[in-house]
Amino acid sequence: MSIEIKNVNYLYSQGTSYEMHALKNVNLEIPDGQFVGLIGHTGSGKSTLTQHLNGLVKATSGHIYYNGEDIYDEKFSMKKLRSKVGLVFQYPEHQLFETEVLADVCFGPKNLGFTKEEAEEKAKAALRMVGMGEEYDKSSPFELSGGQKRRVAIAGVLAMDPEVLILDEPTAGLDVIARDSILELLREYMETEGRSTLISSHISSDLESLCDDIYMIHEGKIILHETMDTILNDYGVIKVTEEQWKNLDKSYLLKKKKESYGYACLTKEKRYYMENHPGVAVENGSLDEVIVMMIQGETV
Repeated sequence: MSIEIKNVNYLYSQGTSYEMHALKNVNLEIPDGQFVGLIGHTGSGKSTLTQHLNGLVKATSGHIYYNGEDIYDEKFSMKKLRSKVGLVFQYPEHQLFETEVLADVCFGPKNLGFTKEEAEEKAKAALRMVGMGEEYDKSSPFELSGGQKRRVAIAGVLAMDPEVLILDEPTAGLDVIARDSILELLREYMETEGRSTLISSHISSDLESLCDDIYMIHEGKIILHETMDTILNDYGVIKVTEEQWKNLDKSYLLKKKKESYGYACLTKEKRYYMENHPGVAVENGSLDEVIVMMIQGETV
């Protein structure tokens, strides 16, 4: 199932002296069966954007389509949308409130109208999916480790059997072992055909190993959209001295950044420079390097 965002703008405190343009003409798509990444630093607009995807926040202008239907159409059911698009907030463990793990995970299915027995069946299946065995069903969620709490919170969304899963900073605040465990959980979740997922993060390594597509957001704008394969295979950082810069073919440079040795340059055609400028240092572009160059670099 797909979600498409078209020309979305969002203003906080519109019409007041505190007005802030949080999202600026954003276009983004989560295709059926794809794992999409949204990366940006804290305050870039990631959380605001994710909260638009299941109707928690309404765009000031623009459109959001779920399976081709405009969610802002007066005939569209927001309740249906929220049952189909599951949103895992940043630090979701802060929203655990029941005294037992199973009861907490049952909350979502019950809210959708399932009987107690049906809700428990769905909750148990979701808990097993995230690696929480039967021995945890009656445990207090507040006595679990940080990683276990995060798993329970994710299970609470999975129990509603969403067609699209949205995760806002799912590994934030976790140690390395817990982070890897959550990422492995998501890999396994995506093995089922037809599932669509968007993961928002400021941690590039979380996205490099998971995502098909990557969107980069900065100050409320999408400044880059590429497949992850394109970023890892085609993007590169060229490092040149002042003298080399004078003779460098600049046709395929996207950004440049002044450095002590001369210039660092971002290109999407690293093979061209490797073949035609053999004396120039051309390095593979990691996602982190692309982010830094796109934000701090100067357009050539």
